[in-house]
Amino acid sequence: MDPPDQNGRTTGFQAPPTEDPAVTSSYAFTYLEAVGHVVIAWIWLEQFLVSTSVES
Repeated sequence: MDPPDQNGRTTGFQAPPTEDPAVTSSYAFTYLEAVGHVVIAWIWLEQFLVSTSVES
């Protein structure tokens, strides 16, 4: 991970270069797994908001 800039924010992440496809795909797997968790959390949030806004 890059060091923080003067505002304390990181500027991004770049995986180390590699020729091994297994290592490259392991980085992709980790990223996709994290994105999948965010998507599921978003769906649960939408369901919660709908369930608490039922009109009588």
